Amino acid sequence: MTVSFIPSLGVSRLWHMVAVQYRRVTSFLLKILYGVRQTGVVEDRAPNAAHTCPRHLVYNPIPGPWRRELSPALPENAYQIPDRHDIPHGKIYYITKGHFIGCGATSFVEKLSSGNIVKSPKPNPYCPHEEVRCRQELMVEFEVYRRIGSSSRVPALIDWDADSHCLILEYLENGDLVSYLRQHASRVTAKQRQDWTVQAAEALAVIHQADVIHCDVTPRNFILNGTLELHIADFAGSSVAGSLPTVTTSPRFQPPG
Repeated sequence: MTVSFIPSLGVSRLWHMVAVQYRRVTSFLLKILYGVRQTGVVEDRAPNAAHTCPRHLVYNPIPGPWRRELSPALPENAYQIPDRHDIPHGKIYYITKGHFIGCGATSFVEKLSSGNIVKSPKPNPYCPHEEVRCRQELMVEFEVYRRIGSSSRVPALIDWDADSHCLILEYLENGDLVSYLRQHASRVTAKQRQDWTVQAAEALAVIHQADVIHCDVTPRNFILNGTLELHIADFAGSSVAGSLPTVTTSPRFQPPG
């Protein structure tokens, strides 16, 4: 499969991006070491404004075939999407593939009956260009996993469906670092924080060796497995081989002016 990327950055702009990311990584590692509490809430990005695009989208899940075995008593109409004339403007129905884990700006994350994770691009019939963007970002993420290959600091790539743009990954049972710290902060030792700091640095070294710049290094994008080993994830907005990233840093990580 060939993934088409945006034209490469100029040297000066690429250097600026690397410098900004260096400041973000330094801040992140200090937070792990000294336990700065994270209080921010991750919100879905609104689509670009257009006369046909609603300002806010509401996604309604419809059970997929996987639910029939688990819930045989569920009525048949629970599996049906309403007629499009009955759907309010701004509401989108989608078929689930597994148990809901979470969602981001571009994809849903669900746990399959196989035990793996699937990332599916968000549909958007109101703004087709936004739906295309979601698919393209998952293509970028697949390319990152393909480049990295097997690594103890990155979730394993299980499969990729080029038609649906669905990415299937290894499931890491202790979830993201932010959620884990919120629930278990009192039990996290100084030694554990030091281990995570080293593992985060190792994870970044792995992706940089694959010519990938993550561009969104935050605690929510580090995932813990059953033995609390740190893995870096969510590469949808990354710069690959010098391509333009599709995410921007927050103002506090940008130089003045």
